[in-house]
This record gives sequence, C-alpha cells and structure tokens, in this order.
Amino acid sequence: LDLDTWRERHTVSFASGIGGNLDMAHIVSRGADTVHRDCCWNVMMLTHEEHMLQHAKGWNEFLSIYPHLRGRVERARHLAGKLALLGAS
Repeated sequence: LDLDTWRERHTVSFASGIGGNLDMAHIVSRGADTVHRDCCWNVMMLTHEEHMLQHAKGWNEFLSIYPHLRGRVERARHLAGKLALLGAS
C-alpha cells in the first residue's frame, strides 16, 4: 500500500485505540533511514501526544507504557537494519 491508502485504513492510535486527528509516526526516523521512510511497516498511527512522548522519552520508555507495540517496533527496526539501537526488553 502507499502511505495515503494505509493512513485511510488506520483510523485509531496503535498505542491507545483513540481516534481523531492522528500523526503518522515513523518507527525508524525519516532522517535516520530515508530508504524506508515510505514503507508501511515503518509507521504507526499515534495521537500527537503519544508521538511527542516517544520523541521526548525514546522507544524504551514509550514501549514500557505501550508494550503491545514492541513487536511492531522491533520488526521495523530489524527490517531497516537498526535493531541494535533499541536495547533489551
């Protein structure tokens, strides 16, 4: 899927299940991996507050709050060759 179609199909936050005005958050940042920035496996829908929490606190703290997302984050980081940066569970 292209990212526009993917966004239309995902209408709630992957973290909290809240709908509304959501951010398409990159798992591996666009700047860190321009090759995979438009891959559906490298994004998730989050509320703006959740997205900013992840940026402010980092993946480990974000995943301690939303542990059900660990598999998606680890898979994306693995596919992008960036898993080593995440740290242990």
